[in-house]
Amino acid sequence: MIKLSRRLDYAILAVSHLATRARTAPVSARALADTTRIPPAILANILKDLHRVGLVRSVRGVHGGYELAVAPDLLSVGRLLRALEGDVRLVECVPSSDGAAAGVVSSCQIEDSCPIKAPLRRVHERIHEVLDGLTFDQLLSEVFSLSGTR
Repeated sequence: MIKLSRRLDYAILAVSHLATRARTAPVSARALADTTRIPPAILANILKDLHRVGLVRSVRGVHGGYELAVAPDLLSVGRLLRALEGDVRLVECVPSSDGAAAGVVSSCQIEDSCPIKAPLRRVHERIHEVLDGLTFDQLLSEVFSLSGTR
């Protein structure tokens, strides 16, 4: 079963909220936790990691908080996934996204004779295409069109 980690799920929710506020004031970690209902300790770690990789920036001061460092139309779910989780592969025989990391050999014992390796690679590539093609701007457009607000 393919499943997003809870941490990634929370990160998508937090970034989505920050994306709705992209051109307004920064959001405090407390307000973000209250709005999204993400446990504050987990959210703090996610925000720290997102800041470290340059996807969010922190603003100090009384009216400080967090804001996106990347425009929502340039930030994809796939980019967020790789920033937080690293290289994600559907199956062991799929090369890493950095181009079959130099010298790394697959740990799959049946790779040489596997009849479904090629189709699974195509599935893997399609999943990444979808995630890389889905920006937070598009994600929010869909959310707001379903709810009838914006």
